[in-house]
Amino acid sequence: MERLSGYEDFDLGQLVNFIVMGRGDTVIELEAALGFSVMTNRSNGCRYGDADFLPSWEVIEVHRYWYEVVYVLGDDGFGIVIFVPKDTDPELIEMLQQYAPE
Repeated sequence: MERLSGYEDFDLGQLVNFIVMGRGDTVIELEAALGFSVMTNRSNGCRYGDADFLPSWEVIEVHRYWYEVVYVLGDDGFGIVIFVPKDTDPELIEMLQQYAPE
């Protein structure tokens, strides 16, 4: 909590946004909500499937029924946390499985 004390004048929405995908949601719907492609590296433009592709997220964690993916988007630390159920868009799940720690 001490680490967060410098942010007491901020609303939670100014620090982080949360996106919870539902079963059957697509990567296209996720990307529309985010405003960027999770399947493309934000720095070099490589797309998932390209030989040089590396995902742009900061952290990915595997849970029993979902993935938790964190993007830090600003120098001020603003970020987005995405909860992705394991039974959603197959291409997205394939990418998350490939790059998630075991």
